[in-house]
Amino acid sequence: MPARAFCLLCLFFFAVVATAAEEKKPKIAVMEIEDSTGAIPSAVLGNATEMLRGLLTSSGSFVVIDKSRQREKIQEIVKNERKESWKECYDQSCRIQLGQSLAADSILRTTISCLGKECYFSSELVDLAKEANVGGGTAGFVYDTDGAWSVNFSNGIALDYGKTNAYYVRCVRGGTLPDSAFTEETVSGKVVVTDTVTGLQWTKESSSTVNWQDALAHCETLDYGGHTDWRLPNIEELKTLIDDTVYSPASAFPGMPSPAYFWSSSTRVNLTDGAFDVGFDYGSIDYNAKSNDSVNYARCVR
Repeated sequence: MPARAFCLLCLFFFAVVATAAEEKKPKIAVMEIEDSTGAIPSAVLGNATEMLRGLLTSSGSFVVIDKSRQREKIQEIVKNERKESWKECYDQSCRIQLGQSLAADSILRTTISCLGKECYFSSELVDLAKEANVGGGTAGFVYDTDGAWSVNFSNGIALDYGKTNAYYVRCVRGGTLPDSAFTEETVSGKVVVTDTVTGLQWTKESSSTVNWQDALAHCETLDYGGHTDWRLPNIEELKTLIDDTVYSPASAFPGMPSPAYFWSSSTRVNLTDGAFDVGFDYGSIDYNAKSNDSVNYARCVR
């Protein structure tokens, strides 16, 4: 599994564990994920923490304390207790003090430990009223940085391959392309998602699994959000939904399911009974037989 991809399979496990720990809807402070071995880049840990906060929020079972307010309180405690950094707030008494200052009911702490490529998440849910751990769990994953994305220009497929493989290199200069940014608007009872970078509008809802012809028909006949000019996106449009810094889903599109493959309208030139698709578990660009109706979904664009 590539470095950007390790996190969320395990984080979902923790969200489920934590949700089951309380019957009411408590206020919870989510501590930054700590890597006890220093094997994981800080940017990856930050992304993982944000995704964990999002999972807990979207579960509807918790009120998640605002991270800016939480950070301010941590800084106050660090200063008052004369600690060297916020990382020293991982002992039990400091966590309880932090939670009480935030008026939180619980604190979720998650740590990572690695031995070579074998790593483990370990989480614990601290009930501040009881001053005791009331839930938690562990899950393992492989942290593998041996892969990198590459594009096969004979067929347009983009997959991750081992870094020791020998491929050609083409260089570039100038600024990087901007990431997509999404806004949501409810129109006629339907949520329309707008990418403010590309200007494309998308249906937040998607079809059930369909074959390629039915995917085309679904979008061409769709009356959604006050519009009837929807179409199945081509592969270039569909690729704009990929965010390769996150995993499961590899997209910042609101409510993107994972694992899930979505059809594009683009036919493979050298294999016309197949069409390109995108797998949003980790952002692969591949193709599927147009007749296959058991794997791919359709999301429409205008």
